[in-house]
Amino acid sequence: MSYQALTMGAPIKSRLWKHIQEGKYCQDADRLINIVELLKTNGSLREREELDRDLHIWRHQGELHAFWVPDVNDIHWRSWMFGTLLHLRRFIAITKPEDRCQCKGRCISNPLDHWPECQNGKELKKKKEDEAEKARNRKLALAISKTMEDAKIVAELTDEEVGNLLMRCMEEKIKRCI
Repeated sequence: MSYQALTMGAPIKSRLWKHIQEGKYCQDADRLINIVELLKTNGSLREREELDRDLHIWRHQGELHAFWVPDVNDIHWRSWMFGTLLHLRRFIAITKPEDRCQCKGRCISNPLDHWPECQNGKELKKKKEDEAEKARNRKLALAISKTMEDAKIVAELTDEEVGNLLMRCMEEKIKRCI
């Protein structure tokens, strides 16, 4: 993607753009951050939400790498992302893929702080999702057990429902060797 296409035809010479084009990984920069696509203003609401989600991811990465990032509370923050996206493209163009994530230099416990393509971040996100699912299931199980303590509710269960509950509890008891 040419710099003139990004600047809507204005012929501007920039050292930053030169670094991007001369970078060993400039094709990664083109693949990961398509500035024209990210900053386009027209499109469907769904498409706009997807682009905003992507912009938030790149804004957060710019913030983590100490690039200037616009305040998201500002109404024009999307249009001011151009500079941040250029700096991120330069970073991508000159940095090996395995060195882009900050988890190589420090411990990161938030999956959103990992580079979007970082495998450690994907694994951490999966682990956090699994933990959240287990917590939801535990909360639901506790709610069911408290409900079962109420004699009126248990009395309204059919014989088949009570039998199914008993079988399920027996299977779990055998599985856990209790």
